[in-house]
Formats: sequence, C-alpha cells, structure tokens
Amino acid sequence: MLERAGAFLRCAGLAVADFRRHDGLVYSGYLSFIFLLATFPFLVFFTAMTSTALNVLDKHEDFLHGLVTSLLSELPHETIAALLPRINEILSGPPQSLLTVAIVGIVWTASSAIEGMRTVLNKAFRVSAPPPYILGRMLSILQFLAIVLVMMFSVLFIVLVPIILDVLDQKWGYLGYVKYTLSEVILCLSVALLYFMVPNTRQRMGVVLPGAVVVTVLWTVSSFTFSWYLSNFRVLHTMYGNLSGIVASMLFFYILSIFFIYGAELSYRLSKQF
Repeated sequence: MLERAGAFLRCAGLAVADFRRHDGLVYSGYLSFIFLLATFPFLVFFTAMTSTALNVLDKHEDFLHGLVTSLLSELPHETIAALLPRINEILSGPPQSLLTVAIVGIVWTASSAIEGMRTVLNKAFRVSAPPPYILGRMLSILQFLAIVLVMMFSVLFIVLVPIILDVLDQKWGYLGYVKYTLSEVILCLSVALLYFMVPNTRQRMGVVLPGAVVVTVLWTVSSFTFSWYLSNFRVLHTMYGNLSGIVASMLFFYILSIFFIYGAELSYRLSKQF
C-alpha cells in the first residue's frame, strides 16, 4: 500500500515536471480564452436545441432556465457575475436570427473549445502525429455535436430526477448530500470522457479516470478557495475597477485550465507506472 502511494506521488511529481516542460501555463491561458470565447455560442446552440426537445415533451422553457441557473450556482458567484446578464438573456430566448443565418459560425466557434483541448491533450498524451487541421476541425465539430446530444439527453433525464430526489428526501432526508455527491460524480465522469474521446490516440477509461478524479478534487478545492479570496480581498476590484468581473472570470477559467492539463499529464504518467 505504501509502495503504491509512493509510486503515485512520484507520478504526481513527474506530471508537474511534464506540465512545465510542455508549457502548461501558456496553454492554460490559451484554453481559458477559448473557453470564454466558446461559452456563449455553445449556450445559444444548446439552449435552442434543448428548448425544442422540452417543447416536444410539453415541458415549460423555465425548466431549462432553472436548470442552468442551478448549475451556475455551484460556481463562485464573483467569477460569473459579469457573464450572468448575457447568459440570462440567452436563456430567456436564443436569438433566432443567429440560429438561422449564422448556425455554421456558431458551431464552428463553439467547437473551438474542443479543438483547443485536442491540441493540449495530444501534447499531454504524447500524440506524435496529430491529424491535419481540416480533419481536426471536422472531428471537433462532430465531437461538439455529440457532447451537445449527450447533454440534451441528460437534461431530459433530469426531468425525472426531482421526483426521485423528493422520494429520497422524504425517506432519509439526505437531499443536500445526494445532490452534491451526484454533481461531483457527473463532473468527474465528464472530465474522464473528455480525456477519453478528444485526444487522437486510443484510450482506456481506466487510464484516464484517476486523472479525472484528481482534477475534480482540485477544481472543487480551488473553487472554494478562489471564492473565499475574492470575498475577503478586494485586490481585483482595486486594480481593475469595473473590469474586475471579467478579469475574475478569466482568472477562474485559467485556474481550471491549469488543473485540467495537469490531470492529463498525471493520467499519462500513471498509465506508464501502473
């Protein structure tokens, strides 16, 4: 047991060295910008598709608004305060002109996040021959559409979850713990799925899952820590004034990107060790 723990710590140290050697901080800045750039096109497309599916099931559109708001409430408020007005506008009704005229541009921009992750993960998992640019972009678009489809099915499934949670809460009263645990598990599986499907190499879920678990823990801890820092220290507001909300969002994305890349480096090292 101690030997395996020591091997894990050695892998963690080697992953830090790999992160530095592969310019992880530079790529983290790149990913944080791409994520922010792709957030709103993704939200427009996802909202339109999911609203259509909910209308077919005679579910009120306020359900989607409440769902996204509930998910955003898990993030530090200070990091998304500057983004909330536009997010609420999109959730209240995605711009139809964008959906009819610029659908290709929306999908292209939103899939840029997948392309950015592919570039980073190919380096972390030592992919020596990435695909040509056009093929890579087509793969990114297909994977983006697949992710949207999975999320749509997840939203439709969540329609049933409140009923199940109400039964559990009435019987055991553990609703808060169930929701928190479920959100952590879903986050971990989502990261593992990205590690599994995005790089241009054949992966095994057992290889990428340990890194995804570490990323989930680091994201959770950093979220609480960053929220505490912003609540107790006014450095960003003093330095950036009205731009402090945007800077906080970018900094939060940057921290998440650092741990995302590190988790990939750790998964690679663990796969070679064990």
